[in-house]
Amino acid sequence: MKVYTNSALKTYRLCPRKYYYAYECRIEMIDPSSRIAMDKGTEIHRAIQGKLAGLTIEELDIDLVTYPEILVLFQYYETDGIDLIEGEKQLHMVIPNQNVILAGKLDGIVKTSNDEINLLEIKTSRFKLTEDEDVLAKWDIDRQLGMYSLLARSNGIEHTGIIVDYLRTPSLKCKKDESDEDFLQRINENVAENLDTYYGKISIQRTVEQDEECLEETLQEIRMIKSCMSHGIWTRTGEACNEYHKLCPFTSLCRSETDV
Repeated sequence: MKVYTNSALKTYRLCPRKYYYAYECRIEMIDPSSRIAMDKGTEIHRAIQGKLAGLTIEELDIDLVTYPEILVLFQYYETDGIDLIEGEKQLHMVIPNQNVILAGKLDGIVKTSNDEINLLEIKTSRFKLTEDEDVLAKWDIDRQLGMYSLLARSNGIEHTGIIVDYLRTPSLKCKKDESDEDFLQRINENVAENLDTYYGKISIQRTVEQDEECLEETLQEIRMIKSCMSHGIWTRTGEACNEYHKLCPFTSLCRSETDV
């Protein structure tokens, strides 16, 4: 059975040709900024596991690059009444009649102050979380969160919704001749004084009906991918060539006549 993740399906929606190179041909072209983001995600998950084990942020020996976001997360959990009950969790859902496996990885599972079980998703950004309701509304139909909810329920994890922890990276930089210890102290003081500007929380309710709709949309996309495969036609989306102002790593391959 073929495994499909949210990342794969998101890439297909962005550009079918990019999906083909990355997930069918398995061509790995990771730019440095993507690698940094992956490393940061790994550190955050390690920190969550450490918190579950009762470790302090000092005991975790977090690197300077990721320390600010993890500090924000730890400090907010101490005041928000959120109980972290499980860390990173890999989930699968087998759909035999479609010969498909859906897969995803939860950042964690939490219990709120009113004893509700919620899935946890952590996002990091250089920008403060907007309070614009039109922008926030998109989270209700976010496919990644929908798939995580679907996978969790199919694995027996009953929940009322998803909490998105939105961490803004402090823009402080280490000064010339400033020691690591002094820099960390300055970050600690800045975060303590401005915690609300560095942390945002989005609570999203999810119903079984919403998860069923997400499943149908996901299977429809997979059928489209299978159609592309059977016809050998993977269309290109020009708008995707400069996503987030970065040139797609497959651009030169996409423009060439070389067979893959």
